[in-house]
Amino acid sequence: MYHLIVLILCIGMTIINYCYPIVSDNANPIFSDNVRISIIIVGIIAYLRYIYEKNAQKANLLLERAKDLENKEKAEATVGVGTCICVFQEGYQMIPGFYDFLIKFEDDSELILSSSKAEVTNKIITAKGKMLFYYVDRFIVDVEEIPTEISSEDK
Repeated sequence: MYHLIVLILCIGMTIINYCYPIVSDNANPIFSDNVRISIIIVGIIAYLRYIYEKNAQKANLLLERAKDLENKEKAEATVGVGTCICVFQEGYQMIPGFYDFLIKFEDDSELILSSSKAEVTNKIITAKGKMLFYYVDRFIVDVEEIPTEISSEDK
């Protein structure tokens, strides 16, 4: 937040420096050219730091929201039966620390779901057949493997 204050001060000093010769009888600006350039550079750096911190706060809020949604109860979650088609590589994660899975449901719809829970991730990766997915928004709350029935020919 203090970066925003520094930015406002730099803008104010620049405006005063340009307006001072107009208002007063003195034709010379208050600051020399080097000081003016330094004030502008400090203002630009303060603005960039402000934008960086603002984006970092948004990312932290998104991560907190994702954790909250992932820790919801099964009763609040949407349930779907499907299979995992693809596990996205680590460099292609939408949210850092979350594994993303492309899930194909029985109604032929596809959805990208995410999870940071190790047990859920391991269940999805090692599962062979269909699974029951409990998810809120796009975050997996829990999964259960649906046991495949053994036909009489396999016995």
